[in-house]
Amino acid sequence: MYNNQNANDMKTNDTVLLQELQTNVTGRVRAKLSELYEQYDLCVLGDKVHEAEVGGIVTQVLQENDFRAKPDFKVRDENMPRPGERVTTEEWSFLLSSEDFDRLINLCVPRWHAAGLTDEKGTSTPTWTTMKIDARNAVLDYLIGHIIPSSFRDLFQRNRWQYSQMEKLIGLGRQLIA
Repeated sequence: MYNNQNANDMKTNDTVLLQELQTNVTGRVRAKLSELYEQYDLCVLGDKVHEAEVGGIVTQVLQENDFRAKPDFKVRDENMPRPGERVTTEEWSFLLSSEDFDRLINLCVPRWHAAGLTDEKGTSTPTWTTMKIDARNAVLDYLIGHIIPSSFRDLFQRNRWQYSQMEKLIGLGRQLIA
């Protein structure tokens, strides 16, 4: 049963947590956090640019060659090519048959390599992706290690694998430097 004593205990605990949180968020902490977010945002942007370049080459190859949507799929969007129609953008490349997709990739790999986007096999992890992951982890490490109240740090650390929860934490942390 809920009573006033429980409410007072919770209020006291919340007050202590809020006080620790306020103590943890100093000017120096905000400056470091701002630097970490700046690095993370740069890596996210670099990764997006890389993906756009890769997709642009796919679209270019599709437009220069005759690729057709496989005949055995269900049309779910009025904008998508119909079975047997030409596929001309990277967005709809999933409509290709396995053979056509392999042919597409074989045509793209030399262009990706020439543009410096992949190795000669077309199978390298972009530096931006690795840097983005490292920068994201640095932001999370800092938030958990320096800002989250100490009584919750272990809980947050154990739940780092919960991507959507960590994205929420990144969003909340960003508000501290806004």
